[in-house]
Amino acid sequence: LLSQAQQTVRERTIRLLSLFLDECSPAATQNVPIHLPLRRSEFAQMIGTTPETLSRVLHRLSESGLLQLTRREIFVRNPARLRAQDARPLGPA
Repeated sequence: LLSQAQQTVRERTIRLLSLFLDECSPAATQNVPIHLPLRRSEFAQMIGTTPETLSRVLHRLSESGLLQLTRREIFVRNPARLRAQDARPLGPA
């Protein structure tokens, strides 16, 4: 709950994608498909945002080259880069 209050939607999205990535393919290095066991509305609810905001964040991550989106899957193009973004500190202490 505290991380939801301190992190941006982008950071929470990356964190949840990292968790799914670790479940799916912990050693993969590129183009890893993440088969989401939930709808995007449920994904949005897990990170405390609306489906519309989640969609915008996912598309921005796709435009930055981090993800590739299809209707049913999210491909992580560079898992190491995703994990590095997840490891960033939470901001000013």
